Amino acid sequence: MAELEGRIALVTGASRGIGRAIAVALGARGAKVVVNYTSNEAAAAEAVDKVVAAGGTAVLKRFDVADPAAVDAAIKEITTELGGLHILVNNAGIAVNTLTLGAKDDDWNRCLRVNLTGAFNCTRAALRPLMKARDAGRIVNI
Repeated sequence: MAELEGRIALVTGASRGIGRAIAVALGARGAKVVVNYTSNEAAAAEAVDKVVAAGGTAVLKRFDVADPAAVDAAIKEITTELGGLHILVNNAGIAVNTLTLGAKDDDWNRCLRVNLTGAFNCTRAALRPLMKARDAGRIVNI
């Protein structure tokens, strides 16, 4: 029996990079992985394929972690459709790739909303189902 069998894991920003690697690792250990993405469905679908190739199971869930209403709705759908939530990995993040003098306020504010407020939104929405998971409930912030 895999160590995470029967556990539901949500990985935000799982369509590529570190998030994809985490999703694959969780799936390989038996967790059913929810691959979150915001815009690149093709990359997210590839992440699901990688989880399956590693022996796991995964589903796609599109929502913007910076939007609290979208996060609340997504967490409710995940817990209803999959039967709970045991692991939340707050991995979604963006970067402002410019010099400070050239940075636009809107870009900086979007970065803060995704990188900081997004983790808060997801944690707040997931707390009740994670507490119901009792000793299995975990939050990992990247």
